Amino acid sequence: MTDLHTSEAATGTGDRSRPRAALPALRATQITSWGIVYTR
Repeated sequence: MTDLHTSEAATGTGDRSRPRAALPALRATQITSWGIVYTR
């Protein structure tokens, strides 16, 4: 899971500041939040 996210972020943004860890983390948080909302 992490590998896919990191690769996507690396290919999508490239190497600006530190999007590799920021983007996937934000995406993960968004997905989890949406999941919680849907489950509730």
